[in-house]
Amino acid sequence: MGELRRRGVILRDREGQLICEAPKSAMTPDLRERTRSHKEEILRILRQSAPVSAAPAMESFRRGPRAGRLPASSAQLRLCFLDQFTPGLIAYNMFRGFRFRGRLEIGALEKAIGEIIRRHDSLRTSFDMHEELPVQVIHQPGPFELAVVDLGQCAPGARDDVIRRLSIEEVRRPFDLAAGPLIRATLLRFDRQDHVLLLALHHIVSDGWSLGLIQRELAALYEAFSRNEPSPLQELPFQYADFAAWQRDRAEGDASREHVDYWTRKLGGMLPVLDLATDRPRPPVQTYNGAQARMRLPGPLGESLRAVGRRAGGTLFMTLLTAFKTLLHRYTGQEDLIVGTPVANRERKDVENIVGFFVNTLPIRTDVSGDPTFQELLARVRATCVEAYSHQDIPLEKVVEAIRLDRDLSRTPLFQVVFALRNFPVERMELQDLSVESFEVDSGVSKLDLFLYLTEDAEGLDAVIEYNTDLFDAGTILRMLGHFQALLEGIAADPAARIGSLPLLGLQERQLLTRD
Repeated sequence: MGELRRRGVILRDREGQLICEAPKSAMTPDLRERTRSHKEEILRILRQSAPVSAAPAMESFRRGPRAGRLPASSAQLRLCFLDQFTPGLIAYNMFRGFRFRGRLEIGALEKAIGEIIRRHDSLRTSFDMHEELPVQVIHQPGPFELAVVDLGQCAPGARDDVIRRLSIEEVRRPFDLAAGPLIRATLLRFDRQDHVLLLALHHIVSDGWSLGLIQRELAALYEAFSRNEPSPLQELPFQYADFAAWQRDRAEGDASREHVDYWTRKLGGMLPVLDLATDRPRPPVQTYNGAQARMRLPGPLGESLRAVGRRAGGTLFMTLLTAFKTLLHRYTGQEDLIVGTPVANRERKDVENIVGFFVNTLPIRTDVSGDPTFQELLARVRATCVEAYSHQDIPLEKVVEAIRLDRDLSRTPLFQVVFALRNFPVERMELQDLSVESFEVDSGVSKLDLFLYLTEDAEGLDAVIEYNTDLFDAGTILRMLGHFQALLEGIAADPAARIGSLPLLGLQERQLLTRD
């Protein structure tokens, strides 16, 4: 496994990617068992695949300076430029809410959040311009004061609506990248037994893995501070700025050039633009207005699809991605499709416990021509995925730069849709004498035309589409989800069927079409 880790093919699932390797200290027995089985599945696939060229062992990080102007990572540069182009952009705001029921020690909670901000330089970072490029500026730790909003007059029956409204307001409040801070924490106090913490961050200093890390550290620190004990967490040997400096230096190396050469070959020439029918004309400049639609898939369907993938030497992720590409092909008739899929980009143990913007997105390009069987198309997708995983180290921004893609301001470069699978249990925050429920909200934004992600749990699969409301109506998206379910059921029933003959219409839609 060590060799595979160095090649960068072990993926983690905090951002919706294929497998998850959470820090061992944070893993529950259930999560450890699920992680082990999925790792064995992907390792089996990789060992059976054609060997990829081995990259040299990863060089060690160097602890760099913390003062002055420091280089930004490739992903941070992109978000800085987007923020300059669209001031007040909220599409990259992140949110996590926590409802505490029981006796909450507000002082311990405030101290815990302050300690997290002290531990992670990224949470004390703002962005300046130097020689026409954004740079990181890390601020010295200072006192943290938790904003507390007294809502004691709110009737119990109205609290859920108030929480939802204030959560949406919080996640839609812009951040100032130049001034900071890029993390906000607000505590809603309803009574002595009912509190809600609203935590908002900008994506430029965080990602999905980071939110999970903050949640775990918050629990550990709160428990210690509420007992008047010192922090149980070890100091971090490295920070996000060290990763950004390492990434910049590595960009000139042979390994980086090998990755760039691969993506240049894979994405060279005329790139396809997904031509989905929309309910309204595409605005000349990309908008970020969005909404979500969701659908629960029957429990046995996920297991049937997993078996389809296993028989073809693939995974559930690969099977679902192939199904989504089949749906896009049936909608558009296009035979050359690119779909993005996120990877956590945390293969190095150096960065496992660092809060920061590490996530990367891989463009998975597939030839869908010839009306293949679903099994044949799955084999194509599987081969492309394995290749892409072995070249995931290069940031998406460098790929776009390398292929010299002409920018179209009306849509995202390379791909307009993203697919992800989250196939591990959501970690719960466990606190003594407190019941804690974490939650998210629909912020009303969409960074893409479509972002389909499925979450697998003990009961089955939950499908959610985040979509651009300037392009699509809610009814269109709900029908798309219905078509996706019908397609998945058809694949489970007959994976040897040709993709052009697989069903798209569900029972209700078929009945409407056949009604006199």
